[in-house]
Amino acid sequence: MKYKYTKSRSVQILDIAFFLGGIAILIIFTTVYQMPFRLDDVLHMDWAREHSFWDAFDIQRGEIVRSVRPVFAITIWLLTHTAGIKHYFPWHLTLVGSFLIGLAYAGKTARYISKENSALYFTTGFFWLAFLPILNALFWYGDLTFTIELMFVTVSWYYGLRGLLEGRIVLWCIGIFSGILAVLSKEPALLLVHSAFVGVFVIRYSEVKKAWNEKPLPQKLFSILLYILLLVISLKLYFASPTKSNRFFNLDTLSYDQLSFFIHDRLRYYAESLLNPLARIFLVTPLVFSILRQFIPKGLTLFKSLAVFLISLVICFFTIKSLIIFALILIVTPLVNIICEKEKRIHKILLPFCIAAFIILAVLLITVMLVKTQLTELSLVLLVISGVYWALMSKEILLYAHPYLLHKKIRFSIVAILFIAVTGVLYAALPLIKLKEHLLTEVRDVRNNANEAIKWMGENLPENSTILVTSPSLYGLGGADEMTSKDDEYKLYAQYTFLQGYIRSYFRALHREDISLGYLEDSLKLSKVLDSSRTQGSYYLFLQTGLDVDRFHGVINRIHQLHKNDSLVSSFSRGAFPTMIWKLNK
Repeated sequence: MKYKYTKSRSVQILDIAFFLGGIAILIIFTTVYQMPFRLDDVLHMDWAREHSFWDAFDIQRGEIVRSVRPVFAITIWLLTHTAGIKHYFPWHLTLVGSFLIGLAYAGKTARYISKENSALYFTTGFFWLAFLPILNALFWYGDLTFTIELMFVTVSWYYGLRGLLEGRIVLWCIGIFSGILAVLSKEPALLLVHSAFVGVFVIRYSEVKKAWNEKPLPQKLFSILLYILLLVISLKLYFASPTKSNRFFNLDTLSYDQLSFFIHDRLRYYAESLLNPLARIFLVTPLVFSILRQFIPKGLTLFKSLAVFLISLVICFFTIKSLIIFALILIVTPLVNIICEKEKRIHKILLPFCIAAFIILAVLLITVMLVKTQLTELSLVLLVISGVYWALMSKEILLYAHPYLLHKKIRFSIVAILFIAVTGVLYAALPLIKLKEHLLTEVRDVRNNANEAIKWMGENLPENSTILVTSPSLYGLGGADEMTSKDDEYKLYAQYTFLQGYIRSYFRALHREDISLGYLEDSLKLSKVLDSSRTQGSYYLFLQTGLDVDRFHGVINRIHQLHKNDSLVSSFSRGAFPTMIWKLNK
């Protein structure tokens, strides 16, 4: 059945406003919040300088940071050989642009599934509040792998589902091609793409069969071959990529107590981000409403619908704080509606998305890395689900409210109540938004300081200079990965934009291979190393983080490490935590 829906003039205006809003966000995030390079960025550039464009498709030569991601590798290669290391804008434009396209197509997918125009606005609008911590982390770390992957995943959802359910070969081709690009961008796309395609095909088989029945046999065979191509590429990538062995705990080597500790730690950490108060309201409320409404005796009325909505809101805000309970709600919601509702189509199409979200939540519990960006894929799946259920819930409430809305006074009162409610939510969210915005600007400034300092050293230090750089172990903090679970404010203060070897890669990009690095890792030997360096000549100390600056201007191991003869040769002081370069003198 061909996809048809009508757009009223108000919807057309909202769609235009939606598009213009996206352009405005793109401009803001690529100018005001433009993020310089960090950590893996320079390693990616190392790969791009040492390999050809076509190496991206080779399993061995195309491996980047223990992963095989050809589309990502191509993107890095193109950006490295055009923008290079001296221009941040093209890199950040690619990051923000791909993210916004992915978010928009998640909204279009929700609109298609629900056949409600409002689903687009719910899906895309709620992201900025429900997933504010993830959004902040996404741009903080500037990870292109996530945004490129999600752009192609959501495009494949929209066109692939339309092609499959409507029997339209052109849309199916676009969906499959986007799905291939998605799985070649990042490994989690394997689940996101195939779960949607296979799940919808199985659950809506009669609809798919009817849509394709009258198509010519060659077209049917071609559509099947396209999916087989996607499947073969997916399997090839799955078995070739080292990610499946280096991203997860080795369950055979862990005791029950160790595994239990890690799982509980991840349940706590991810619940704090995923089920923050605003997320509980925006993500879970329509799902709980959809379940509770099935148990209202003698049918629904406006009063009953509003009562159920308020009860759902209260339940979600005060009680849904466990990822386990949330995961169960995700599975139960479509199943209850499939059993109880006469119109089951929407809920059946959503079921594969709910299962995919459930699997992602389960996999996160055994993933070694503990960072908020791991929730990025999950966030768009959840947005599609909640966007659809928000659209259905709002349609139902408005349907019951329609007779009352015909009265001018009542209509005015309802609009006023809605305005007050929206204003109240925004007012409540404003402190959090302001806090996260301030944090993002501080991150931008800290990263700018580190990048500009390294560029300054590349341009100004004498040949064959040696730069001493610190590490977390110098302060007894353990490995750099252990800092990922710290709060954002501490990471801003103590987390390195570039750890040791990454700085060497940066100098290679600046064609300063002559510069040597010395690693300061042992506080007991620190004074001897610094004193020895002062006698050698061109030795410099690079203080990159706020923790570096504070500790070296204070006392480490009961000794003042900076001497009066040491000279500050350059300082970069945007934001709260400056970056300093000191010359070590006799």
